[in-house]
Amino acid sequence: MRAGVLEVGLVLSGNAGSVKGISSLVSFDPARFELIGVDAGDVPAPIADLLFFHWSETSEGEVGIDVAALGRGTVLGGSGELARLRLRVRSEDPGALAISEARVRDVGNKPLSCDLYGYGAEGTATGSPALRLTQNVPNPFNPRTTISFELPRRMVASLAVYDAAGRHVCDLAKGERSAGRHEVVWDGTDRRGASVASGVYFYVLEAGSERLTGKMVLMR
Repeated sequence: MRAGVLEVGLVLSGNAGSVKGISSLVSFDPARFELIGVDAGDVPAPIADLLFFHWSETSEGEVGIDVAALGRGTVLGGSGELARLRLRVRSEDPGALAISEARVRDVGNKPLSCDLYGYGAEGTATGSPALRLTQNVPNPFNPRTTISFELPRRMVASLAVYDAAGRHVCDLAKGERSAGRHEVVWDGTDRRGASVASGVYFYVLEAGSERLTGKMVLMR
């Protein structure tokens, strides 16, 4: 915060190339904050000129922000700051900002799930971290693809590949890992190192009591 002005970034994290666009609503107490403006962030795009950015104050105490990669088949190239909000602080106790809504979509305009975090009065993120598994990139692929996942804390986790019939193909990760984002690469081979056939495969992340699944297509 500088000279009574608070700058807060709207950040997209955990994106491994699956997000086409995001529409979000950020809420705040208008008695404690006055919105000055919103600037575009630095989230990667395939081509800088093909990044759509728009914001508007939808109501008092609420601002809508839209960011998307333009062009057929294009996606936001990774994680980063989508936008930066500038707010004038009207109170010694400004309270918190909250992302009241976020609609995330993939390249096929299908909704993606996401976890929302706010901004606390002391400048810390609010909300509960969650286990996350993102879509592999590229998909379809030949012969390698990258799978990313996030752990809310240090814990034992496993990431395995299964074929369409449910048969175990190989393990990509197994054991204790630190909190945060992890990436693994599958080269299209089984646990013996032999190349597998083209087809649909599933990758399964297990950590604690949770189990998340993704689908990928190998095309040789």
